[in-house]
Amino acid sequence: MNLPGNQPWSYRFKYLFLTGSQVINIDVRQKFNDVQYFNDTWINFFDVIFEPNVDYININYYWIENNLKYNQYQFIKLIKNMELSYQYYNSNQQESKKMAQCGFNKVLNITDDLICESIYLLVYYYSKKINNFL
Repeated sequence: MNLPGNQPWSYRFKYLFLTGSQVINIDVRQKFNDVQYFNDTWINFFDVIFEPNVDYININYYWIENNLKYNQYQFIKLIKNMELSYQYYNSNQQESKKMAQCGFNKVLNITDDLICESIYLLVYYYSKKINNFL
């Protein structure tokens, strides 16, 4: 299970796929008092490799600052969604194994070359954006 830490992201997500087990990701969406919308999913460069409900189970959890009643309701909903996911995949072992294997196969593609290429592309495209402003 990929749970967030102090903020709505986790660095362990990619490592969970190395276990060869099914991964459940809790995707926290926050809304603070000074904004009108929930934040987007926090992503890392490798997240685009993995597809929700193909490589892992994704469960959204919505949270609003200073809204205890709403947050308690969302927490109960989160627990229920986790239970339903467990029951479904526990009853469908082949689908569960297929999902776990798919995620495992994809995590093996995060090589040093991919990381270096990603850093290069990041710097390259940001430099183009900066040059457009100058």
